[in-house]
Amino acid sequence: MTMRAFAWAAILSGAVVVQAHAQTPAKPDPKPETKPEAVKAGSAASMAGKWNVNIDNPQGAMQVALELKSDPKDAKKITGTISSQMGDANLEGEAADGKLAFKFTMNANGTDIAVSFAGTVQKDGSLAGTLEYGQGPVNWTAVREKKSN
Repeated sequence: MTMRAFAWAAILSGAVVVQAHAQTPAKPDPKPETKPEAVKAGSAASMAGKWNVNIDNPQGAMQVALELKSDPKDAKKITGTISSQMGDANLEGEAADGKLAFKFTMNANGTDIAVSFAGTVQKDGSLAGTLEYGQGPVNWTAVREKKSN
């Protein structure tokens, strides 16, 4: 085989290899990842999490921890726990369209007291509203607890 014939043979065999690669069927694209549905602003799911609550009690400001949980089976239902120096209580309520309402019962010196909160999501993402426990409305605000690294 002459050098020229060898060169053509190399070129042609390379072309055959390239052509063979070009004709190799492409692998199908993997299925796209399914992303979870976006959480609608003002929904129970968007309010789920831990909150630091400040209650403007007439006897002085009171700090309360609030943990809200959304129900995947009921988009409006919200449950959770409220904790203060008076103890912990389970809560239940609804959240939708930027509005939140929940209630719980706490024991104060042997007497059960029904407490209800109502509020709205503010432009800055905080919560604000009033609570009732039989002594007139009391203002409250809440900011989402900062996640620690």
